[in-house]
Amino acid sequence: MFTTPRVLDVGCGSAVPVDRYLVDHGYRVTGIDVSPRQIELAKAQVPEGYFQVRNMLDLQAGEFNVDGLVSFYAVFHTPRKNHSQLLRRFASFVRPDGALLITMGVNRWEGTESDFQGVEMYWSHFDADTNRQLVEAAGFDIKFAEIDERGGEAHQVILAVRKSA
Repeated sequence: MFTTPRVLDVGCGSAVPVDRYLVDHGYRVTGIDVSPRQIELAKAQVPEGYFQVRNMLDLQAGEFNVDGLVSFYAVFHTPRKNHSQLLRRFASFVRPDGALLITMGVNRWEGTESDFQGVEMYWSHFDADTNRQLVEAAGFDIKFAEIDERGGEAHQVILAVRKSA
């Protein structure tokens, strides 16, 4: 029996383009974001998805059961002291052999930017090697980990598969 693959988008923002792409390609998407306005936009732009206002730091282990998890440009807006636990929680949501696709920072840094697209924005990240170690320690096998420097910024893109139990 075939079931529709499920993807959790942590820090989904307005759901475009990522969740729109996933839904258009046959995935069932659940998205969470801390911003009520972004969730409002997500519901309007991808009505086939399920979206809710949630803080990723409040998620509980095992709360979701998905085939894959994506999180773009979100984890590094939480304190890096929480990154290890957060990645372990992500692993608890993803079935064995399921996928994780995430972006992380590339240099150890923590602080705020006073005018990031009109608002003060908090950043907290490790270097690329530490990110890889954290993802692996959370129970994932890394398949791809590269630095993307487009758009005048640098982000580490990591694709990993959850290890079998």
